[in-house]
Amino acid sequence: MVPRSTRKDEGMSAEHSPGIYSTVAAPQAQFDLDAILCNWRFLAALAWEGYLSHGRGLVEITVTGDDARALYCGATHGTEPAGYVDSYDPHEQLVLVVHHQQCETAYLLGGYPSPPRCFARASARMMKATVH
Repeated sequence: MVPRSTRKDEGMSAEHSPGIYSTVAAPQAQFDLDAILCNWRFLAALAWEGYLSHGRGLVEITVTGDDARALYCGATHGTEPAGYVDSYDPHEQLVLVVHHQQCETAYLLGGYPSPPRCFARASARMMKATVH
């Protein structure tokens, strides 16, 4: 799993080129990428499940202390960093936004296995599914 382009410190262009848009320092972004890599299968499965249920959108992670919560959010077209949402390929990529206190980092990521494949192989336990 690798970011599709390079870090952008001054915002995204109007063309929304794939990559990383970040308002945090490089060490924090590296920490995020390490955590994303370790949890790629879950995040990709969550992104695909959200896409199937709600259409284009992004996975949002909120980090508070030692806890992190992930959820899928439908797109708000035309706003940053959700501008990625209009151009990503949900079969191969996902848009991820990580919130650390006052900082926000958005990633346009592609990896292996792909989001559909991660979802197909995800266990109910991994997806925290319940039977009613």
